[in-house]
Amino acid sequence: MISTKSFHNAPNRDREHAISRDAALVEQLREVNFSGHLYGDFQRKLMAHTWPQLLGMARSGKLASACTSQFAAMGREFYVEAEHQAILHGNSAVREEICLDVLMGALKPFRENGLRGGGWDPEHKDALSLTSYFIRQCIWKFADVYRERRREWNRLVYDIIALDEEMLYRVLVNTMPEPDAIVHSSDIMRVLKTRSKTEQTIAVLTAMGDTDSQIVERLNSSLGAVRNARYRLRKAMRAAARNGEIEVPRAWLAPKPARRGKETAA
Repeated sequence: MISTKSFHNAPNRDREHAISRDAALVEQLREVNFSGHLYGDFQRKLMAHTWPQLLGMARSGKLASACTSQFAAMGREFYVEAEHQAILHGNSAVREEICLDVLMGALKPFRENGLRGGGWDPEHKDALSLTSYFIRQCIWKFADVYRERRREWNRLVYDIIALDEEMLYRVLVNTMPEPDAIVHSSDIMRVLKTRSKTEQTIAVLTAMGDTDSQIVERLNSSLGAVRNARYRLRKAMRAAARNGEIEVPRAWLAPKPARRGKETAA
């Protein structure tokens, strides 16, 4: 039976004892070639202990920042876009999906490279506990999982290149306050391409006729995030118009009149 004591991160003063206990556990698992029921029991407990930590790191941004730091230490670049970190923070379903992919993806390198291959070395001066070592494997795996998810999130953005003038008008009719206005310049496409991938994607989906709820579902986002992105796009278009970068009807630039109560008949 595998003791759960092996899965608790000990304070620094107990670090040597924890690593020594983990080393004994690894030798026990080596006898069964890191397989079978004994290893399965160990793996399940390791995952159960790591899962809440991983979710917390993903929500707070520590998972992304730790991954960025690990890559930087190797002279390589990695980053998580701010709008994607906002999704990880605010959307629990997406966060759980990504963390599950990370967790499951880290199991093989942990066993093959860390345990069987000797990557986890209890004699190293900076040796980690098994849990900490596994979390480090999860941090590396996060890069692969995030890149794939980012490609999925950004795939719809590429559709913007194929938008024709009529479709572009539909984008702006749905993002600007005057639904019957006519766009007077095709330079709007250039301004649109300077916006974030989220705003571009929402513009494309709006032009395709998707409702806010459908956009939320397709982007695994939230209603507030979609509406905020559309607001930022509308604000950028107004600013570009004021600066003379694009031409739009004056009504788009005028502040909205204050709402009045219903007038009573005389």
